[in-house]
Amino acid sequence: KLQFLYFIGSQWADKIRLFPMARTSRLYLIVLFSVVAAFAFVTQTSWIRSNEVEVHYTLLKKDFKRVSAELDRLQKKSSCEPCSTPVPTRPPQLYTIQVCVFTYNRIAGLKRLWKSLLKADYLGDDVPLTIFFDRKEEDRDETEEWIKTVKWPHGTLRIHRRDANTGLKRSIMEAWYPTSDPNRFAVFFEDDIEASTLWYKWSVAALKEYAFHNRNEKLLGVSLYRPIHDEMIGKKFQPDSHGDPFLFQQPCSWGAVYFPGPWARFRDWYLAGEKGQNPIAKGHGLPRISSNTWSHKSSWKKYLIKYMWEKGMFMVYPNTLNRTVLSTNHLMKGEHPTPKRELFELPLLTNSLYESELKKGNDMLRTPPIEKLLAFDLAIRPVGKGPEAIPQYDVSYDDEN
Repeated sequence: KLQFLYFIGSQWADKIRLFPMARTSRLYLIVLFSVVAAFAFVTQTSWIRSNEVEVHYTLLKKDFKRVSAELDRLQKKSSCEPCSTPVPTRPPQLYTIQVCVFTYNRIAGLKRLWKSLLKADYLGDDVPLTIFFDRKEEDRDETEEWIKTVKWPHGTLRIHRRDANTGLKRSIMEAWYPTSDPNRFAVFFEDDIEASTLWYKWSVAALKEYAFHNRNEKLLGVSLYRPIHDEMIGKKFQPDSHGDPFLFQQPCSWGAVYFPGPWARFRDWYLAGEKGQNPIAKGHGLPRISSNTWSHKSSWKKYLIKYMWEKGMFMVYPNTLNRTVLSTNHLMKGEHPTPKRELFELPLLTNSLYESELKKGNDMLRTPPIEKLLAFDLAIRPVGKGPEAIPQYDVSYDDEN
């Protein structure tokens, strides 16, 4: 008979759970069930030992029929169907930022970058990450062993290992093949970069305004770094934008989120004309550009500079207080010449500084409409406001300049 009591209780619970009802009706049923259960508990000993088992059985059976009838009445009265799909705890993620980390044999820099990426605030998003490990057979041990131990708690982790050293240019140009999904982006970090805890928050804010709200086909991506000294012409660069982001006709290789469509078109352009051609921006009043001296065999950025100049492309750059940036370069020895540290190694924007300014009404990660942003050409010359101000020239290749 105790087994029968359990059976009746489970039947009541199943029926109550099957459909929605008013709160008072549900309370009435719970009270009724509790009374019957209490009665059974108090009398179970005497019930088992009594010769009047059938009397109790009959009473319980009547109660069960009465409860079932009440449930059927309420179910017929209800106008909505039972819920079969759980309510989501947060809205679906409409974008993905694929993190691409490029490393060779700078284990100290890689560990520092990794530590900074782990500390960042990812807003609860799923953020996949891939490590592109370029290497020589004799140099692989320490870095490879460390990579085997890493964990990435924010999304899928993939490791792409080269069998031989191919160089940074090829690693980056072969790292990301954009799909037809216009909302899947990629951010590039070399292993001498360190990221602010706010880099992802800035990226998402910028994407919402400049990729989802009003995407311009010539917008290549969003930078995390903001130069105070321009490496192209060797001059100080401080945009007077009152803390607003600005548009700049130069790519950023020290931390940047790239858009799928423009990156795919750049790859097609690169693959179609890279053999025997040294892309150099010149003419049209441009001063001497330092990238003209970079090796076209090792520099991928050299090609992107030329592409942006030819096609009138640009990136959105942040402009936060006190020379702070969302990513910085520690200028470790690598494939390219190392510039002066004080000109390029800038302090990261911290949570404390950001929150302090936010309390004053100054959101350093604000994203005004793109048509209101100051625009600068390849030679850091102000050219007006908005994307339409960015110049576009079809200049010839020149291997001798």
